[in-house]
Amino acid sequence: MKKNICNFKFLKNVIIYLLLLIFFIAVINVNDVYAVSDRAGDTPSTDQTTVSSEEQSTESVTVQPSTEVTTEVKKPKTPAKPTRLKAKYNEKKYIKLTWKKVKKASYYKIYRKTEKGKYKKIGKTRFSSYKDKKIKKDKYYTYKVVAVSKLNGFEAESKKSTGCKVFSSTVDPTKKMVAITFDDGPGPYTKTILKCLKKNNSRATFFVVGMNVDNYKSTLKYADKIGCEIGNHSWDHPFLPSLTDDEISAQIDSTDAHIKNILGKKPKLMRTPYGGEGARTLAAAGKPNILWNIDTMDWDTLSADKTYSCVMNEVSDGDIVLMHDIHGSTKDAALRIIPALRKKGYQLVTVSELAKYRGYKLEKNHSYRSFHKKHK
Repeated sequence: MKKNICNFKFLKNVIIYLLLLIFFIAVINVNDVYAVSDRAGDTPSTDQTTVSSEEQSTESVTVQPSTEVTTEVKKPKTPAKPTRLKAKYNEKKYIKLTWKKVKKASYYKIYRKTEKGKYKKIGKTRFSSYKDKKIKKDKYYTYKVVAVSKLNGFEAESKKSTGCKVFSSTVDPTKKMVAITFDDGPGPYTKTILKCLKKNNSRATFFVVGMNVDNYKSTLKYADKIGCEIGNHSWDHPFLPSLTDDEISAQIDSTDAHIKNILGKKPKLMRTPYGGEGARTLAAAGKPNILWNIDTMDWDTLSADKTYSCVMNEVSDGDIVLMHDIHGSTKDAALRIIPALRKKGYQLVTVSELAKYRGYKLEKNHSYRSFHKKHK
């Protein structure tokens, strides 16, 4: 029994030794494989194709011609300079420019200068018109326009247009002007005369009687809206020099109050009824007194033809014309006179405008009959 046990232990040990031997042999073989692999990585493979220096030197290089087409980038042609440039002041306080459209112009540059300044670019537009709203009243401005063409990211500019000078007012001081005035209204014909004035881009001065204004509030407002001037013609048309100072003041003050109630402002000017004046009268009234140098006598003749002929035959630059808008014949004459004067080149302006642009300062306690150009 003991002998069998010994044999079994011996056999067990032999098996363990054999297993260990197999394990070590396997480990050694694996390391050899890795070593051979490393050496193979350092040595070029015999399968790789090697090009000799001789073959490299004899190899010809063929350069294929480029198939890319080179195209020249087109640039825009210089456009023609803008022509027929016009500038006009609008009573809404801007100057509108217009010019003839330039062929192939992409947009336009606008240049402006004042009387003593230099041209500066003030804007641009794609259209053949432009509104300049950044202006001051009663100033001279000169404009020029440049046309610009765009193509492929390039721009070409025309020469500047001929300059166009404009005065920022509805009145041009260089042209002749006249002040038409109407007394004793407002009346039933006043609105018709106002519409004719507006249609002809004209204004007039209406010396109103205080007792009439409340019956024609809308007419008075319309006159003020279209730029006409409202003056004081007393409350009920008396001959002022025959009144006391207090009575004269009352005539003027009561009319002022009623006009202010309608328009929100008092008249700056007056016209004494019948042209009655004098130092005491003017001092009591307290306003510049506007008389006339052309009296149509329309209240006497009641003839539209005679009124028309009187004005058209006698009128000259700086005149103040007297008419009365309470007569139908005067209304008929005015509807002919207004466009006829415009056709003859006259500007129909208010009394205050005429005085201003002819260089007169209106003062209290003074009477004025016309505003002709002053001789230097």
